[in-house]
Amino acid sequence: MGTSIKDRLLKYKFFCRVRDALLKLRYFYVDNEIHRRYGKMNSDITFYVIRNYTVEAGWGSILNYICLHLKYAIDNNYVPVVDMMNYHNAYEEKGDYKHVNVWERYFEQVSPYSLDEVYKSKNVILCGRSLANRGYIGNPSTPEFERYHELYKAYIKLKPAIFEVVENEIQRIRKENEGRVLGIICRGTDYTYLKPLYHAIPYSAEDTADYIKDNFSEYESFYLATEDRAIYDFFVKEFGKKLYTTEQERFDPTEVKCYLSEFTQQNEIDTREKSIDYLKVLYCLSACESITGAPCGSLSVAVLINGGSYKYYKPLSRGIYKE
Repeated sequence: MGTSIKDRLLKYKFFCRVRDALLKLRYFYVDNEIHRRYGKMNSDITFYVIRNYTVEAGWGSILNYICLHLKYAIDNNYVPVVDMMNYHNAYEEKGDYKHVNVWERYFEQVSPYSLDEVYKSKNVILCGRSLANRGYIGNPSTPEFERYHELYKAYIKLKPAIFEVVENEIQRIRKENEGRVLGIICRGTDYTYLKPLYHAIPYSAEDTADYIKDNFSEYESFYLATEDRAIYDFFVKEFGKKLYTTEQERFDPTEVKCYLSEFTQQNEIDTREKSIDYLKVLYCLSACESITGAPCGSLSVAVLINGGSYKYYKPLSRGIYKE
């Protein structure tokens, strides 16, 4: 005899309760701080593990996020440490997960302690992600901006080899142009295709160029940051030899129908090269005299590095993406 409709319905309801309980457990784990005791070491220290688990985020968003958690850790007398080994991220390479802290490939650890020691210690807090709701912190008009800038200077240190590459790129841009430089951020590809909720709606390339011509006519040199090949081609036509960029992989916006990090993995694009190119762009933007463009992680971090000393700081937004 087959199972009755009533029995099947009861089984389905039980399945739903179990599923919902597991989902709540999963999202509680991600959204909230988790306090752990992994061993007996460092009983007089409370470690605060800044765990990055947004696989679609680029360096701009990651660094913005880390600065938010740095402030929280320091304000509470915790010892921060960044973990990009036990959580998937956009810059991991094959074999990195659970074996290599990707953060330490490009940056110095933010405290003298290794992950190995932290995960043998008595008092460890795994960060939640609720702080991310505070958004982008690189805004000189906000009361806490100077504090975030100081934390960035004190804790976010490029590895010496990466610093040399980045500094060489900054010097190249400075030598090739004859005057002051306006930094321009023009987002495309996944940012405009996916329309991520509550993110700023960027100006189009055409509107950005018109705004620059109307408001920055005194500038003869422009540094463009974009991952979109069509936007890049448009700006080359508009500004010609006045335009400077960092050589990097750019993508056809008609082909990118998912997060850019996923697209680059699918197409086996060199992760390390992509990562270093992004860092070059961030630090070159920070070295410009003025900056304009889409409010995003790149703009936030460029301003954090710069310390708000731009002559002009002009975010360009058409509002935010909504449901």
